[in-house]
Amino acid sequence: MIGRIGKIGQTRQQEIKEGKNAITYPPLYVVFDEIYSYTEADSSYTQTTSLFNNSSDGDELMWVGEDDIIPDDDLAEYKKDNPDEDIKQLKVGHHDRFITVCFTRQAAEDFIKRERHNLNNPRIWVAFIPWRNFELREIGVMFGDEN
Repeated sequence: MIGRIGKIGQTRQQEIKEGKNAITYPPLYVVFDEIYSYTEADSSYTQTTSLFNNSSDGDELMWVGEDDIIPDDDLAEYKKDNPDEDIKQLKVGHHDRFITVCFTRQAAEDFIKRERHNLNNPRIWVAFIPWRNFELREIGVMFGDEN
């Protein structure tokens, strides 16, 4: 176990020295993935704020029939062919889901490579260990961080 901690510590300190922590110290590398939420267009329901909002103008809208997603261009034709079908307009929200946290950027990148098949649009957010989180700061000291 000590051997692994030493290796993680060496990698971490080298990355910090090379500036791969984006000037954040002591760094944590948080992996997020993009998820989608669907709510009725007139709903006031919202997800938590996303770090990476990929919607161009906030919420996107889509039309949904009983069995189909209907493109805007085909909506009039679809309504004409299916006059009795209940068609709803939904809001599509893009949000970030926390996946994991790593102590080195290399570990975060390796994690994404290993799990790419389970992820939609993963990215790494560099955060810092809060000063009052004594447990994480002590783990950071094990990796060579200054306390």
